[in-house]
Amino acid sequence: MSARKAPASTPADHAAAARLGLGLLRWPEDVAAVLGVGVSTLDACRANGDHPRLCVIGSRAMFVTADALKAWVQSRAVPTGYKAREATTRTSGGRKAVPA
Repeated sequence: MSARKAPASTPADHAAAARLGLGLLRWPEDVAAVLGVGVSTLDACRANGDHPRLCVIGSRAMFVTADALKAWVQSRAVPTGYKAREATTRTSGGRKAVPA
């Protein structure tokens, strides 16, 4: 008999975990959905050693607590007046600015 793969977590799973006071998010899939960034962005952060404190359950499942995620996001705060680089798109002739 083969082992069944656990289903991906759903918003209902998160609500149930929150009711139990666990507040766990699966890394990186759930965290990417919460923060609105790509999984590859979080993978790159982790590869560079820049990630929240992770909890490992079993040999593959990594989780982060809501408090650890909040602290990590707050630690990345930028100073007042910080300006991100202008959004660009790739064109055949190089890059051009995206109109606001």
